[in-house]
Amino acid sequence: MDAYFLAQLFPHTLFIADPESSEATDKRSGKTVVLIQAIEQIPPLQQLLHDILQSCKLDPRQDAIVLTQDSGETWSWKRIKQEWNPAAVLSFGVIFADIPQADLPLYQPITFDQTPVLHADTLALLHEDKSRKKLLWQALKRIFFRNNQ
Repeated sequence: MDAYFLAQLFPHTLFIADPESSEATDKRSGKTVVLIQAIEQIPPLQQLLHDILQSCKLDPRQDAIVLTQDSGETWSWKRIKQEWNPAAVLSFGVIFADIPQADLPLYQPITFDQTPVLHADTLALLHEDKSRKKLLWQALKRIFFRNNQ
């Protein structure tokens, strides 16, 4: 079976046992969680997201978990923290059900539960606007390149 098929069957965290160890390791823990709107799963916007992640020195296939939000669906910070224990969270136009929007200003990294969280405009708005891309890059540098500033 391929990984995509398994991900559809088992949307929750999978634990993979190391044959050399009796302990289970969570392969999702410590990755950057990226939230996007489901309608933004089109090639130009996916390429933009890929470029954004690579600019942060992240391999989109290994270092990030991209979660989509369908219309009417919401994500909660508590669920993301419990299921994925992310190193950072990037939200592109997705609002958390349990964090007031006023607590997540655009392009201002905030720390919740010792995890950097960045709320930005949707990928569609970023794709068309260089000034928003600059704001995003400045915010991303504060999260991913703190020691290099």
